[in-house]
Amino acid sequence: MALRRTLDRMRALDRAWNDRRWGDYAEFLEENVVVHGDGAAPALDKQAHIDQAIRFCAAFPDAHIHVNPYMALFSSHDGRHSCAVTRLTGTATGGLTLPADLPGGPDAAPLKRAFDVPRLAICRWSHGWVVDYRVHLDTALMLLQLRDPGAVP
Repeated sequence: MALRRTLDRMRALDRAWNDRRWGDYAEFLEENVVVHGDGAAPALDKQAHIDQAIRFCAAFPDAHIHVNPYMALFSSHDGRHSCAVTRLTGTATGGLTLPADLPGGPDAAPLKRAFDVPRLAICRWSHGWVVDYRVHLDTALMLLQLRDPGAVP
């Protein structure tokens, strides 16, 4: 039963993100959650993580975690850990430029390009809330796709 509950909550967490229901999304995160993500050091607290998600979705308004179906979704037998492997897609709709210190230099014009990258989310759950959240994207592939529209599958 714990396994099923964890998987259902993982799906609901991702759907809340997709729908930009930030209040509902926050309800899945324990107040003292620790969030680790690509390029985020140190780890983020709950509000910083939500703020980062809002900024990401502002830069990529059509960003979508593909949950139907997941590439892989599984939980430990006791429901204390879950792993979701998905695709994350989106399009930069303007106003976003790459930093100058990236390999290959900055893009002078705002990006209007799509990306389609793998996303891995590993969660530790306690009493139905995420207490440790690790999100990883293939950021190198994402940057390549944002620079070169021919790189998107």
